Amino acid sequence: MKRTTLLLTLAPLGLACGEDAADPVGGMPAESPETPSLITTTDSGSQKESNIDSTDGEAWVFISFRAGGVQVEVSDPMADAGWDVGFRRSNVRVNGGASGSGNGAVALIAGTTFDEVSRAPAMGWLTDEAEIEMGPDGSPVMNDGVDFAFTRAQGDDAPNGWFSYNPATHVLTPQDVVWAIRTPEDGYFALKIVDWYDAAGTSAVWTVRWKAILPPL
Repeated sequence: MKRTTLLLTLAPLGLACGEDAADPVGGMPAESPETPSLITTTDSGSQKESNIDSTDGEAWVFISFRAGGVQVEVSDPMADAGWDVGFRRSNVRVNGGASGSGNGAVALIAGTTFDEVSRAPAMGWLTDEAEIEMGPDGSPVMNDGVDFAFTRAQGDDAPNGWFSYNPATHVLTPQDVVWAIRTPEDGYFALKIVDWYDAAGTSAVWTVRWKAILPPL
């Protein structure tokens, strides 16, 4: 009933059919609104802070630190060198190994604070690896999963990777540590994961602090 009323109302104006129906102003197709970015970055001089909405469990959100903390649209992560780190819910991927074509990797910087870090470590680098299962005959078989470097054990300071998990409250808390990021083209950044929840308590809305640092000696 509503559709019939609409057509009867528009027909005298010549808007029911033809190119005027698509655009009554100039016959040009209306512009689609821009998709809002899922990353917002604020600059406070030598360091930056980014909020990353990775609440969609099906889609990765990719950030480029090299480009100033902007979201990068990526159709094929394995072939695109423009992104540095990807976020999807509690997973974090780097542009290297089983996740990308670059030289991306991550290393834990122990025993220091974010403000004190000025140079990337020479050792301790990990990249994403393909998960391997044992086949029926006992031989290793690669599956479709990825063993993310950020969620692998990283020593006493990060025994479960980037977060600790409370099974009673089901809350994820970022480890109070600093991470070094190596980008696909051998740039280096320090990263501090501040929170995984926004002010309303929504999960998978990251707050990360980051800055450029010097390469290893």
